[in-house]
Formats: sequence, structure tokens, C-alpha cells
Amino acid sequence: MFSWKLLGNLVCVISALFASTTLHAYSVESEVAPRVSRQALESLEYPMGRDHSSGNVVFTVTNYGMLGEWQWPYSTNPDSMQMGCEFPKGSGILHSFFGALWIGAVAGEDTIVSTGADGWQNVHELYPDFGAEGILRLSNRPGDADFDASAVADEEFVAVYYDTLTNPAYVMPDPFEGRSHIPLGLKIRQHSYSFGEQPDDDYILIRYTITNIGSKHLQGVHIGAFFDSDVWHRDTPNGFTDDFAGSRWVPNFDGTDSVLVGYVADDDGDPNSEGEWDEFSARSVFSAAVIDPPSGQNRGFNWWISNGNPCNDWGPVLQTHDRPFGTDASGTPEGDRNKYYMMSNPEIDIDQLWSLYDFSTVPYFEPPFCLREPLYIRHEIPVVDWRR
Repeated sequence: MFSWKLLGNLVCVISALFASTTLHAYSVESEVAPRVSRQALESLEYPMGRDHSSGNVVFTVTNYGMLGEWQWPYSTNPDSMQMGCEFPKGSGILHSFFGALWIGAVAGEDTIVSTGADGWQNVHELYPDFGAEGILRLSNRPGDADFDASAVADEEFVAVYYDTLTNPAYVMPDPFEGRSHIPLGLKIRQHSYSFGEQPDDDYILIRYTITNIGSKHLQGVHIGAFFDSDVWHRDTPNGFTDDFAGSRWVPNFDGTDSVLVGYVADDDGDPNSEGEWDEFSARSVFSAAVIDPPSGQNRGFNWWISNGNPCNDWGPVLQTHDRPFGTDASGTPEGDRNKYYMMSNPEIDIDQLWSLYDFSTVPYFEPPFCLREPLYIRHEIPVVDWRR
């Protein structure tokens, strides 16, 4: 089985295409990323990040499994101090703290999830090969320094990375599981595309090709796109504290199909002190969709709030899918087994706007008492009954 899912604690990305074969093992010893030291990686320009900027979105991609991240502390490359996700370009309005690829599977008796970022703990498990050439840039624009006849977009970035690095000096052991990283044995090729002309200048496409280069046969493979999305102007104090997440089924142009789109938006667009929208107002929506999954794949969407106070750490859960995480909280899925459960369950969560709804008539567990006050949704928003 192979499936994908949109995940996040205030979720999402632009657009993503996942391409993958069945993850049967084969032996290609030369392709397995060697165990390299943190010092060796710090002395080079890998890991690295680059910004897509050909269109009206400035969006960061990396070669270590993270997306939309606006800094990376271990690279000296000037391109590594990234915008994350700025829209419109040049506005200073940001939409992403960071995102990450999650890949989970069952290997023998182990349930393993490899993550570009944990999302809560300081755990990063995807890295490029030592001696790699960083991120390759291509363009279909004649006269561009990186013109390539094979390119189909104004700007393309190609990165390759692996989940095979296990050096605990660089790959932090999972504090919840109490064990070091166990690789699935994966090679990930990430190819992203951006366009400079309307109407295609306000999204990014990302294609992942994931190959099992290890010795393990992987069953029950699930892929998640995790995003911690903050919608705010960088000069607005605490502008990232009032966002809400949700999802929609969006039909295609001829109505023959639809795609599940996760989104996050600011609750009121951040008007100024006079109640008017201005150049600092964050009125756009950050969204994510997997638009080309292998046929027959599961689709799902989950959001949660991560918080140091366990009472405030919560996400909606159907009563039929009750599964304690083994923590005092009920939102953040810590550890490989909880992350795998989050990716493999079939739920599509209710929108965050309904967190204050009367849960007595719906099949979800109620939020904890501390969240029944409007701590996160602080403004009156007209809504309709979501059950319709």
C-alpha cells in the first residue's frame, strides 16, 4: 500500500506532485549516502537552499527535505538565508515557517518514519550525499545562464537527498522514541518548477521520485507533506499567532475530477490600527495539494496545534479513531509510530474554524476545556453548518 497525506500544525504548501515506484529493495551500494560528520557538512555548501523567484511567489526549496524554510544555520551559501514563502513577491508577506517531507513504512517489525523535520522536536533525518553538487538550477528561457533544452519551466531546481545518515552528532536521536534514527534506505529526487507569466506565476510544482536503495522490503508506505504555516508580514508583531487551517475538495475545470486542497489563512487579514487593510495586511491563502498521486491512493488531511502546555496541544480526532499518543497532549504526533498513525489514518479533519463548535452532535472528541475559549479564533467570522 502507498498513500499520501497533507499534515501540519497549521498546515500546507503550494502544489506538489508525488511520483514513486513500489518500494522494493535492491542493492546499489554506491548510491547509499555515506556516514559523514557534522563538521564535514558544515565546511561545505551542502546542505543548501534556493529560492524560486521567477513568478509572483518566492518559495524556498532545499536538499535536506524541508520546504518554505527561511533559514538554515549550517550553510555558508548566501542563498541559504531564505524567504520561506513570500507572496506577492517583494511584499514582505510570509506564509511559511517551514515545511517538511515525511515518509513512513513498516520494515519487518519496525514502524519507521523519516522526516525532513520533526515539526516539534529538533529532529532532521534527510540529508544530501557528501560531495554532492548542491541544488541544480535549470531554465527554459533562452539567454538565462542556466538555460537547458530539457527544461519546461522558467525556473527549475533539482535536489537529491537520502534518509541514510545515522551519525548521532548530526542526526539527533528521537527523544520520544528514545532511539537513534533507523533509515528506511531511501533516495529522494526532488524536482521543483516555477513560472514567470500569469496565470501560472502564483504556484510552485514539486515532483518527488522516491527509490528504495536499501536492503529492506518496505510495506504500508505513506508519504506526508507537513507544514507549519505562518501567514503574516515580517514587520507585524506576533502576526503568526492568529491563523486557521482547513481543507476543501476543489473540482477541476471540466468537473471530471477534484483534488483535496489544504489551506491556512490569517483570521482577519491583519488590518491596521484604524481597521483598514494596507500593504502589511496578509490577505492571501497558503494552500497545498497533491495533484498527481499514483492511482487508488488514500487521501487525507490533518491539522493540530503544537504547544508546550499539553492542554493547548490538540487536534481534532474522530471518536472511531481514538488512539492515545502516549503523551499528556492530544495534538502533536511525537515519535515514529505516532507519525505513522497520523499519515495512515483515513481522516479528513474538520476545518479549524469549527474548533469552537458544539461537539455534542458530531462524531469528534471535544477539544480540551482550555481551548473552548476563543484563544486562536478571536474575531467574529460568518460561517455555515459544516455538516451540510
